[in-house]
Formats: sequence, structure tokens, C-alpha cells
Amino acid sequence: MDMQNNCGRWPPMPPVDPGQQVLAMSYVPDQRWENVYQLEYGFVRGTIFADLDKPWIGGRVNG
Repeated sequence: MDMQNNCGRWPPMPPVDPGQQVLAMSYVPDQRWENVYQLEYGFVRGTIFADLDKPWIGGRVNG
């Protein structure tokens, strides 16, 4: 197998049919249960996690 087409991976990966590849994969870490709003307030804010409360302010993130 040609290592140039395998980006130096070991063991080399077999060729993949382009029609079978996914466009993108994401990594999302687990949310920690810290800085949690009271449920009623979180409902109004759209999240119970204060660390995720980033309201849209004209193209900037506030907080």
C-alpha cells in the first residue's frame, strides 16, 4: 500500500470509496453539570447551563 496516499498512518488504511465517505464528523465533549441555572430561569434563557448562555449581540458573543 502506498504510504504517500495514507498520510503516514500506521497501520495503513485501506482505500475508501468516495461515495461511502461522510462529509464531516464532529467531536462534542460532555457538558459538565456546573454553573446550572434554576429550571425556570434556564427555560427563559434557552439553556440551564450558565457557561453556554451566550446571547447573540449583533455579531459578537457576549460573555
